[in-house]
Amino acid sequence: MGNSLAQDLGVDRWAVGLGGCGQFYCSRRTHRLGPAGIECNNLIIAGIRTDNVPHTVDGPSVVAAASALMLLPENASRYLRLHRMAALGMALEDREISAASSSAVRALLKTDDVGGPDVLRQEDPYSEVLVQSIDFAGGPYLVSPGSGDHAVADVKSLIDAMLREPWVDNDLYQPAYLLVHGLLIVSDLVLSRAGLQRGTLPRGSARTPVDVPGAAKLKELASAAFISSDDLDSYEPWLRMVIDTFALDPGTLTEPCEDDITDDRLYMYPFLRLDDGYRVVLPLDLLVTIRFHFLRFAKQAGQLEELGRRWRTAARFRVMRLLDRNSTAVLLQEDDVVTRYLLPIDGRRDLHVVLATDPLTDWDISVWDHMRDTGAALARLAYLMAPEERLTYSSASTLLHLVITDSPGGAAFWGVPNIDGADPMLIIRSDDLEVILHHEPDGALGLLLFAEAQDRRPGNAWVTDILDEFSVYEGHDKSFYLSDGPQPSMTVFQTGEALTPRAKYQLEIDAHGVIPPVDPKIIVPARRRYRSDGTGIYVVDPRSPFQGYVVELSAASVFITVDLDDNGPVGVEAELMECAAFWIWECANYVGGVPTTNPSAEVVLKLSSPEAWRRPSDCSQSVPAVRVSSRANGFVFEITETFVALLQERDNDAERELVLALLENLFAVATSDLPAILDRVAPCGAKRMLNAFDQGQAPDMWAKELPRPLTGHSQVTAQLLDDLGNWLRLPSGASLPIGVLNGKDRVAALNAAVKYLFERLESEIVAYEPRGLLEYLIAQNESLLHNAKFLDIVLRSRIACFGAISEAATDLVEERKASSSAQRANRFLIEYVAARPPIGTEQVQTRDYYGLLSIAREIAERGTASDFLHHGLADFEVSILESGRLGVEPDHPVHQALETYTANSGFRSIREAQSDEPTDEPSQFDFDDFLAMSAEAMRAEFGFTFEELREVCGALLDLGVADRVNRVERTRAITEISRSRGLTRETVGGVLDKITLGPRPSFMSIGNDAVPWRFNRDKSYVRRPVVRQGSDLVFGFRSLYRLGPFWVDNLLSGRLQGRAETDEMIRFISRHDVESTTSSRNGSLVS
Repeated sequence: MGNSLAQDLGVDRWAVGLGGCGQFYCSRRTHRLGPAGIECNNLIIAGIRTDNVPHTVDGPSVVAAASALMLLPENASRYLRLHRMAALGMALEDREISAASSSAVRALLKTDDVGGPDVLRQEDPYSEVLVQSIDFAGGPYLVSPGSGDHAVADVKSLIDAMLREPWVDNDLYQPAYLLVHGLLIVSDLVLSRAGLQRGTLPRGSARTPVDVPGAAKLKELASAAFISSDDLDSYEPWLRMVIDTFALDPGTLTEPCEDDITDDRLYMYPFLRLDDGYRVVLPLDLLVTIRFHFLRFAKQAGQLEELGRRWRTAARFRVMRLLDRNSTAVLLQEDDVVTRYLLPIDGRRDLHVVLATDPLTDWDISVWDHMRDTGAALARLAYLMAPEERLTYSSASTLLHLVITDSPGGAAFWGVPNIDGADPMLIIRSDDLEVILHHEPDGALGLLLFAEAQDRRPGNAWVTDILDEFSVYEGHDKSFYLSDGPQPSMTVFQTGEALTPRAKYQLEIDAHGVIPPVDPKIIVPARRRYRSDGTGIYVVDPRSPFQGYVVELSAASVFITVDLDDNGPVGVEAELMECAAFWIWECANYVGGVPTTNPSAEVVLKLSSPEAWRRPSDCSQSVPAVRVSSRANGFVFEITETFVALLQERDNDAERELVLALLENLFAVATSDLPAILDRVAPCGAKRMLNAFDQGQAPDMWAKELPRPLTGHSQVTAQLLDDLGNWLRLPSGASLPIGVLNGKDRVAALNAAVKYLFERLESEIVAYEPRGLLEYLIAQNESLLHNAKFLDIVLRSRIACFGAISEAATDLVEERKASSSAQRANRFLIEYVAARPPIGTEQVQTRDYYGLLSIAREIAERGTASDFLHHGLADFEVSILESGRLGVEPDHPVHQALETYTANSGFRSIREAQSDEPTDEPSQFDFDDFLAMSAEAMRAEFGFTFEELREVCGALLDLGVADRVNRVERTRAITEISRSRGLTRETVGGVLDKITLGPRPSFMSIGNDAVPWRFNRDKSYVRRPVVRQGSDLVFGFRSLYRLGPFWVDNLLSGRLQGRAETDEMIRFISRHDVESTTSSRNGSLVS
């Protein structure tokens, strides 16, 4: 287990916080109080005096100012002072003073009782998204977590636990329902009036002056937090009753904040009763009020124990929705202490989910002071983590204990004793788990790697929130390697760091409920389609009854769905809905909102000829591309075969037809204005959202059975670099001292690193089953190739839609760079496995592959650096850093050149995507002429012509499929190709030999031709995309499909000249214009 401050006290993981908010190593109150999260109950804070308040203010005016200032995002981290100011106001009488001046407010905030040094020391940076939403009857409501960490998640879970499924009698159900509904209405009303929107982030710093605006703005915000009698008259009487139940009269709060930093009575009674309405005293803390009274109602009804069980069920649902989408979890145990599941991470790693949520049985009636007794849960965890017991429920080589500790308020102590040989563990709340998994595309494997990083982190750690810790990990490329200097003996993770991953999650997901215009009216979850571009475009959760998109405009929302016929989907429906959603959003940017009095409208897409999408070449254009008819709350857009035919063209005629129909019908643009507006919204040019793929013309785009493309994981690389650094310093390794290396010692160190990495690669690969490993690697290569081409197409579309500097475009460029790097490393692995087949029985898993990929990358990088130094091509510093790692000067010429190349490659991708020139159109290259002119040189050099190479490749592709790894017996392949293409068996065999990799006595037996960082290698996988394994030939469709252009490019670019062995080939290369190569790079050149 990892080192921590807790180990000094005889425990390995210990936590105090809201349900054990993570791996805590210090105590923390549930709300945001205490210096760096230190428990405030240990600090005596004097109450607030009421006898020294200036006569220019009274109770209601002070409360009005405090509640107004709470609505400024700039004051989020200064909320404590505003709470104390509100408490002071609640203790003062009403002397009918209209409003406190800005200067009077500033003076109050500077008093010792409200904003003195002792108070300031208790403020922490705000670490949650300030404004979020909760779905409940009547629609989504704006809410704020206010003072309570996880208050939004708590109330959502309480709603799920008690109100979504009736299980209690009406005496409990009714007041709980009215409490939630009423306070959610008030919250949404106040936050909306204040101009706050879902996703608003906190601004400003703790322990700095409170932002106090001028009188006009202060009055506006104060009005937002006031619920007048006229306001209440527009609602049913029950809302007034709910508010009045939790209201106090002016001056009735005695001894405000006595001996505590805040006053719990304000959370219990967050309204100030006035003659003409109610002042919302704590407008951001209404969820804390809901949580407290919800639990109080359940306790008074004797239902806390049952609520605790349903609370755990709500947490289980959330966790399994995140981790077990394929329903592979096995229930291990369920009792009053824990509920346990086992899920496979992969074939050798398991995830042990332990739901140790708060049973609520010992909850006392308090806002913050509930301390859960975790003794039984801790004893159970210690027992389950013991290696001998662990083997009874999991035989996996590695296991992650994931302990879910959700608790609705209060604190808990999680201290698991040190257990030798125990697996890593994460202690976390389910809502924090959701945030982390958003940043971890590898899911449960990413969690395991995070836990491993915690255990490998040097020294002790001071952590108050697991998301503070994860934020640092994420910000340092998924690693706790924080600097090149000496590794720290203590790492302090600052409170407030958690805001970064939470804000990113909110920005990129923005999950909230929407109400489609269908009956019955239901709330369905929607999430942002694009990370930050097209901010109004959302996709509805596909598991919902309504499937489609929603575009949220200023005055109304437009829902888009598809009317499927009895034959089911064609496969283009999702793309069509996305296309329609984008163009609705784009039209609104030019012509404004949809002219409707309803809060929502619906566009239903209907494919009039599904068969046309399957056979696009046979489509006629005899009918309009889009036919529109009216329906309740919207329109039906019938997409005809004319649309399909237009989509096959180069330009965007099909999309323009759709936009024209949208403008004319949904947006009611006048007929006379249509042509001009259409040209502004969708000018003639390249396609934007929709691209057509005809499998006959682009067979390499068929990828249904290919695996997800994997580009590696930075934590795996970090572990490898740590291991390499340790070996270089060990006496049994390279025995290198810490410090700068000089002269030839630099090359020696780099060569030693390559030696270590190469030997590690050999030792790891040998354990795998040869057939499975080779097919895994080739499948990844195919997936990466397909992904690269798909990203090129999508990049063109995203730039056309959102611009070259949009985040969608820059994200795709970064993804292409990662994919390109992974392709190079993966090809090296294929070359190694082809040359030195393993002899083991293990099946490769994703984590194993990431390790192999990292080794392959580092071999190439260290080898390249060594060659540059050895041949005098560059001069740069190499050292053993104080951190223990091998260091290569980051600003050396080689590094700068590679960075420049990478940057230019990204810019070039964007320029090519912006160009109207098609990338897959036939070129002017005279291929027949090339075949004739190259025949003599090809036969002399290789023993066959290019035409024969082309025929063999084409026939071999005919024996395979595009979306899986192909394996064919070599003798059968020769027979089939010879018969189908009219070639001799000798010719076919000769061609296959030239494009095949096979075993050899040692990987380096062919010298530098084996070195992966060298160029123009004869034994590279790009040049030889077929692998001989036993009597079989194994190949991927795309690698072979692209072999022809590669050979032509090598011939015409002159790269083959250095390897040419015959005079005929040398003469052929010399007399051809190098520039002609660009004409040959398009198309497959296979027959």
